[in-house]
Amino acid sequence: MDQCIEPTPVSSQNGTANGLNFTLSNLAHHSTYLISVTARRNVVRLGPSTSVSLVTQQAEPTSPPSNVTAYNVSSDEISIQWSQPPCGSRNGPIVSYSYTLSTIDGALVMGGVIESPNTSLGRLTPFTDYTFSVAAMTEAGLGPAYTMVISTKTAEPTSPPSNVTAYNVSSDEISIQWSQPPCGSRNGPIVSYSYTLSTIDGALVMGGVIESPNTSLGRLTPFTDYTFSVAAMTEAGLGPAYTMVISTKRAAPSAPRMLQVVDVSKATIQVSWEEPEYPNGIITKYTVRGKVIDKPYDLLFIPSADYEFDVDVNAQQRTYQIQNLKPSTQYEIQIAAHSEVGEGDSVTAEQFTDAVTKDGSGVNTVTIAVVLCVIVLMAIVIAVLVLKIRSKYKDKNNLKKDGKNENVAFSNDMTGVASSDQIQMSSDGYVKYEAEG
Repeated sequence: MDQCIEPTPVSSQNGTANGLNFTLSNLAHHSTYLISVTARRNVVRLGPSTSVSLVTQQAEPTSPPSNVTAYNVSSDEISIQWSQPPCGSRNGPIVSYSYTLSTIDGALVMGGVIESPNTSLGRLTPFTDYTFSVAAMTEAGLGPAYTMVISTKTAEPTSPPSNVTAYNVSSDEISIQWSQPPCGSRNGPIVSYSYTLSTIDGALVMGGVIESPNTSLGRLTPFTDYTFSVAAMTEAGLGPAYTMVISTKRAAPSAPRMLQVVDVSKATIQVSWEEPEYPNGIITKYTVRGKVIDKPYDLLFIPSADYEFDVDVNAQQRTYQIQNLKPSTQYEIQIAAHSEVGEGDSVTAEQFTDAVTKDGSGVNTVTIAVVLCVIVLMAIVIAVLVLKIRSKYKDKNNLKKDGKNENVAFSNDMTGVASSDQIQMSSDGYVKYEAEG
């Protein structure tokens, strides 16, 4: 039967005596039969049997190929193999196979007729389901098809994330969000995203791998351009990156640098400075302000929190002379930069103006400081002497009542004169008393 199994006996079929032909029905296609013809009258055999071997004609297979197996060669190629239809359903020699590959919704991708019971399907879309069908053919025609769903493996995405959007949270923080790569280029489930943030010249600032399609980048430098890149990842690997330039917002400047006093007189102080290390925007101007913090010549002076002068200078200026100041006075001078956002941090210096001499000219503040120290020391010494004299001579009545003066000597070779109501000293020291008469 079907030229592939052992012969199977078939029950005999009797014909009529007056007929010269007989039809055998329900025979298997492409099968060899031994036909014997014997003449009989009633039950009496009239002669020897005549035998003939005949083969039935082919027909289309009645079963699809069997043992169809598919396996992935790569993310875009699948290999498929199969066996002939089961014996008894081939209905003739299998001369070829017809196959088709379609999308799940029925669109034909490829197809063909091949002689071998296997094929490789390439240039497919990764991580995609397809419908594969294969049918066996005899010379009589095409049999039924075996149909199965096959799937390609996961691959790296072929497109970067889409809809990447950045917005400023503050002058040192930017929030960024995005969507998955377009459908059809993901090539598998997106499991994570890899991102980097770099300076414009390529120095890495930060980076990481996250699962969510958004991130916030903080502790950045205000008014600065950065390069941001993000790429999607599947289990197979990393796809191409989307890259964009992002910029932080402006902020108030940091303090000006290198504030120093470059010239001083009895009525002026000239200062210079450098631009802030972090302008955080465009510098629009500088403010010079100051106040008096000490007047050594005024024992009743109390510092005020109010500034005595507050002057704006243009952004290109790096020096300023403060005028109409008072001699021998200590000032606190403050410089601050401004940007479009507002005033930034300030830097402070303290400086005395020069003193005025008898001829009206100024004298350097260092000289003033030395003189003041000497005066203060002398005052302290005199005060100590007076206290000691008073403690030793508490009783005025011990002095002579006749108005005569007493000689007073000191331990450091000083001399003086004491009366009943006063003591005169010619130098400092403590008293050594000697009475006259």
